[in-house]
Formats: sequence, structure tokens, C-alpha cells
Amino acid sequence: MSFAKRVIGAENLPTRLSKFDVRQSFCLSADDIAAVAERFEHQAWARTCRGLQDLDDTGDGRRQEVLAVAALEAAHPDDLADTAHMGLYERRIVIPGQRRVADWARVAFDATAADRAATIEAGFGKAALLQAVDWPYAPQDRLVGSHLEWLKTPPKRHSPSTMAETLEKIRALKALGVHTWPLDTVPLSKKQAAQPTSRCGAHR
Repeated sequence: MSFAKRVIGAENLPTRLSKFDVRQSFCLSADDIAAVAERFEHQAWARTCRGLQDLDDTGDGRRQEVLAVAALEAAHPDDLADTAHMGLYERRIVIPGQRRVADWARVAFDATAADRAATIEAGFGKAALLQAVDWPYAPQDRLVGSHLEWLKTPPKRHSPSTMAETLEKIRALKALGVHTWPLDTVPLSKKQAAQPTSRCGAHR
């Protein structure tokens, strides 16, 4: 029965089903239909009683504007999902399912990330940006591990050799041009959110 094969878990059903099996398992009785209709009527009554409304085109445009602004400071899409929930709640608009809200948050977050990446690339230049991405994970010449691990290794004690190594790290970073990187427009929350990723990447 093709209808039966459209249900969730259809792969676990027998290959052939009798008409009796279909009626018992997949057909709604008159009482079932009445119960479903009553539930929808109750939901409609509750919506009207509480003054709730659906999200229309105007409201959706406002929602996009709010998320676009919030995305400038958001460290993670989950932050934007919370913003969307709060905004709809305050405006007494019916909040859709979690997946749809998550999609809204991801679109707004990705759009901001793409704009910022384009700005940084324009300030860096393509070659310098590729070097900045590859250099941290390249092997350090004299030690076991990557450049990033070398930079993050704390000094063991105060000594001329420690000072020399610190100056060497500074020279290595200046050779990459980090002192000229156009990161002033990147919010602090975005920079802090990127730090755990960098630490994890050092061990890949």
C-alpha cells in the first residue's frame, strides 16, 4: 500500500499489508477526526484570546533587520535564536518551530561572517590572507609542533634566552604583518569566540 509506505518508520513495515491492516493502522475514524478538529479549534481560540498573531511580511522584514543588527555582536548563532524568540514574544507573534528559528539565526550569522571575511580579505590581500591562515599550523623550524603552539608556549623563567625567544616571536608576528591587520571593526565578542577554535586547531 503506497499510503502506508509514506509514514515514518515505513522501512520497518511488512512488504505487503492487507486492507484490514491499513484500516487499523493508518485510517482515522470519525472520532479521531473530530478530536483533531477540536484541538485545532482550541488552539485558534487560545491564539485569539491571548492576542497572538502570525508573522506577516512586515513583521518578517523587521525580524530580519533585528537579527542583522544583533549578528554584528553575536558570538554564535544560538545567541541570534534567543534574540528571535524574545523579539517575537514581545510582539505577541506566534513563535515557529525550533528548526525554522535556527535557520533564521544561521542565515543572519553567516551573512555577517561573509561580509566581515570580505572586508578582511580586502584589507589583507589574497596572498597575505592565505599566508596568515597557513602559517599558524605549519611546523616550527627548531621545535616539535606548529607555530601556533610555539607562540602559546609560556616563558619558563626570566633570562636572556627567554627575552630573546619573546623578541623572536614578536618578529615572526610582525613578519606576517599582524600589526597592520584590519581587525578594528571586529567586535570583541567575535574575537573571544574565535579563541577556543584556535586552541583546538593547534592540535589537529
